[in-house]
Amino acid sequence: MLGYTQEELEIYFQPHIKRLAEKFGTSETEIIEKLKLYYNGYRFSQRDIRVYNPFSVLSSLRQKDFRNYWFETGTPTFLVNLLNESKLYLPTIENLQATEAVFSTYELENLRPEALLFQTGYLTIKDISDRLYTFDYPNQEVKTSFPEILFHSCTKGLRDGSRFV
Repeated sequence: MLGYTQEELEIYFQPHIKRLAEKFGTSETEIIEKLKLYYNGYRFSQRDIRVYNPFSVLSSLRQKDFRNYWFETGTPTFLVNLLNESKLYLPTIENLQATEAVFSTYELENLRPEALLFQTGYLTIKDISDRLYTFDYPNQEVKTSFPEILFHSCTKGLRDGSRFV
């Protein structure tokens, strides 16, 4: 419902994976590993089942390339603004820890950035130990694109975004 499992990817997209391997002059196994690195990793429950981002997989197979497709669908302005207001220290996103309570707070006036990052797919469950959830970026696509979006939002309006004064 929320993405493709590893088995589904390998069974139903095999002809497309083969064409992508031919384009890059590599094996189908290497293409599957690259698809996994870029687009797999979303985990939504205590069961350790991870799924691929369907939009990005389909885009990658159609375009016969590996890019950050999901982020081409729009900038999450609301999320960026919330993160700026909450002063969440971005390096803590990797291996961020929280209890189950993070899943139960969704009032607009009391939004927790961790909950919103999880619900919007920027973070996923990495591990669960004694009711303590560890979160991380789900894949390479998110890990490279999300900080870039935040950087551009912070430098918006500067005449020369490559210089900081």
